[in-house]
Amino acid sequence: MVLKVKSIVIICAVFFFFSFFMQARVRLEDNKLKLTDIVSNEKSILLDCELNKVSNDEIEGKFVGIYFSAAWCGPCKEFTPLLHKFYEKNKSDLEIIWVSLDRDTKLPPGNADKYHLSLKKKYIESSNMNWLTTDTTYYEGARLHKKTGNRGVPRLVFFTPTGKYITNLGYYEVRDNFEIFKDWKNTIWFTP
Repeated sequence: MVLKVKSIVIICAVFFFFSFFMQARVRLEDNKLKLTDIVSNEKSILLDCELNKVSNDEIEGKFVGIYFSAAWCGPCKEFTPLLHKFYEKNKSDLEIIWVSLDRDTKLPPGNADKYHLSLKKKYIESSNMNWLTTDTTYYEGARLHKKTGNRGVPRLVFFTPTGKYITNLGYYEVRDNFEIFKDWKNTIWFTP
């Protein structure tokens, strides 16, 4: 009887572990967020860290990380300096695009876009971000974030230079293995 219960517990644990792992490791077929949602989208214009419009050529031939975060998020504040170091180490082959999830619910809709850009500027300066961002509003950013299939921030989604999806768990992978970028570059199916 005890052996039967132990077997059932082990089978359930294995099942839940693999179902979580498979759900978390969403690949291109299942992931709804695509690089074109960010860079080839009339609702989204790429901006540099000074909020000047830049060409999509800035990411040509590079791996791209889409970073969803917000100024109010404690884990984002902790992770952004690490991401900055990761970016500096790999920026010849990597571009980060920050999508802000900051908002002020007290503002009337007509002022939200300007205010959102001013929040972005403050967060960029205070966090020493030197990568790209978008001009997306909070609502467009939230819509894109929802497409990652995950809740919560920070969220970091990586794509190959050809736009193939790598992972939506970039936050954990960068945090836990600072050398992960070498693995992605050396993995044959990630090459352009």
